[in-house]
Amino acid sequence: MGEMVELRTEFPQRTLVLLQEYEGLYSETLLLNCLTGLLVLPKERGVDLSGVSLEGEPVWGLQAEFFEVRCRECGLQLCNVIRQLRNSVAHARVEAVNDGALGRISGFIFRDSGFIANIPVEDLKVFTISLAEYYLEGF
Repeated sequence: MGEMVELRTEFPQRTLVLLQEYEGLYSETLLLNCLTGLLVLPKERGVDLSGVSLEGEPVWGLQAEFFEVRCRECGLQLCNVIRQLRNSVAHARVEAVNDGALGRISGFIFRDSGFIANIPVEDLKVFTISLAEYYLEGF
């Protein structure tokens, strides 16, 4: 372990290293832990992701088919999805989707008011890595 001098840059940097190098039994748990930390940064650091829609091509591993949004004004904007994922995690409304055949977690379901996201592990990892990289570019 070492010192952390600048949290807003070193946290995403260290998160990237964890996500790219760890291959152990608890990789899905580590992924969710890393995502949790990164979901807090946009709100606390004033990161603006408005205007990025998920309704067309996949963005950062996220596809429109992963989401059920009942809030019309929310839509599938990346900033709203991040906020709703953050709310889901903060209020413990996250479920693991188990793949019985493989004995592994295959995805996570996130729930918030008028929002359900069912995201496969590999896509969630792409999203989490992309979010960390975005923070590093923006700070």
